[in-house]
Amino acid sequence: KRAPQKRHKEKPPEMGAFDRGRFPPDAHSLRMVLWIGWDIGNITGARRLSMGIFKKLSVKTLNAVLIFLVMAVFLVVCFMSYQSMLRIDTDEYWVIHSYQVSGDLDVLISDLENMETAQRGYVITGHENFLEPYNIALPDVNKTFQALQGFTADNAVQQQSLSAMKPLIDAKLADLQNSISLRTNGGFDVAQADVLTDKGKQIMD
Repeated sequence: KRAPQKRHKEKPPEMGAFDRGRFPPDAHSLRMVLWIGWDIGNITGARRLSMGIFKKLSVKTLNAVLIFLVMAVFLVVCFMSYQSMLRIDTDEYWVIHSYQVSGDLDVLISDLENMETAQRGYVITGHENFLEPYNIALPDVNKTFQALQGFTADNAVQQQSLSAMKPLIDAKLADLQNSISLRTNGGFDVAQADVLTDKGKQIMD
């Protein structure tokens, strides 16, 4: 009979056994490896799919897509430029409109002042040639006022201002005409007394 051999007890694993691959990784490590492999597979598959699509597209198709994109950008730029030009035109219109209204108001006041000067010259001298500026400006006053009404038709505030101004203009014209009539029919003293009441000055102020 053979003598029974002694069995040696296995030594416990060393601390670095997992690093040397002696034992399989735990469940968490295995899950991480599977997720990383899945992500790499997805990225690689997406790249292959995109490359396959580009390979299937012909040169004509790519050129058509490129032309379409260029045209789209061009149309957007043109539309933006058109909108900018419209804004500039609108702003320019309102600037011109404001200058026109202001200019017509200046003309209206200037005509009334010239008529007043002519009236006073006639009252003092009695010579009808002094009334020439008065006769020239008289029809222009109504024309200028009507033009102002047309220019301010889209502005309610300015329309109200003109409505308040109209009675004053009519009163000034009536005062001038009254003084001229008094000088013609009643003489200097009567006309002078009317002028000295300062009715015309109060209306202009």
